[in-house]
Amino acid sequence: MTTTLFPPAPVSTATPTPAPTPNRRRSWPWIVGGSAAVLIAIGAAAGAGSNEPASETKTPATVAAATVSTPSTDDGEITMDEFHQIQSGMSHDQVTSIVGGAGELSSSTDLVGINTEMRTWDGPSPGANANVMFQNGVVISKAQAGL
Repeated sequence: MTTTLFPPAPVSTATPTPAPTPNRRRSWPWIVGGSAAVLIAIGAAAGAGSNEPASETKTPATVAAATVSTPSTDDGEITMDEFHQIQSGMSHDQVTSIVGGAGELSSSTDLVGINTEMRTWDGPSPGANANVMFQNGVVISKAQAGL
């Protein structure tokens, strides 16, 4: 009987490579796309029953009323008292006449016929400010810091 000897197998000191993982779909594009679809659906539902025009039309009476009112003389700087006078449902012209300036346009969005704007006014002290959110020219929310 003959025995055949084979040389010993080489011993590797390297760490074994892990088995390749199967290609997995990335989920974040689906999450972002789904979120965008939900926001569009909400915007469509919110504006679906509205028969109002997308922009506020001014009649001669409204323009005359806006020019007759006397704005305050503080050049658009807002105080806490003025901030408390601003109420939901007020027009941008009414807020301008209270504060004395139109405020700085911070953001604006038109989505499904709904125009949303945020306007900012500086306060009397450094860093003090107020933000008012308008939807189709009407106040829907407000916030202040340091007034």
